[in-house]
Amino acid sequence: MVGSKYTFNKPTFPMNIRHETFNFYAKYQPQNNDTSFIALTLYSNGINIGGAILFLDTAVLTYSPFNIKIYYMDSMATPDSAELIICIGTQNANGNSMAWIDHLSFDGFSYIDTTNTGIPESFHNMLLNIYPNPANDRVTL
Repeated sequence: MVGSKYTFNKPTFPMNIRHETFNFYAKYQPQNNDTSFIALTLYSNGINIGGAILFLDTAVLTYSPFNIKIYYMDSMATPDSAELIICIGTQNANGNSMAWIDHLSFDGFSYIDTTNTGIPESFHNMLLNIYPNPANDRVTL
């Protein structure tokens, strides 16, 4: 976002569910005491009704899960849009800090394929009969 003319505090994507948590995996390598943050702001008719924020100021050397509670200013309002800001370092960054952020989701973590096959690990040991083989566009399990 260095040199960006982005205007903060405005909705940037639609939403229509009152989520409880914002979740993601991240690694972070700060330099020279940098602090980074991830901020989610929720809106209803363009008015801020809640959000979540996490500041990172220490190294996270392996992908780690983060689960941030979303706080609402109105106990009944449902957001219609949101804004997500990810800032690596601060406006006066002290170094070349790096962050890797992946698998963003709401209300818990969904399945992550650690085998890079697209098949959940629990299925790898199952005996499956897949036909026809070869297949053109459909298979039967």
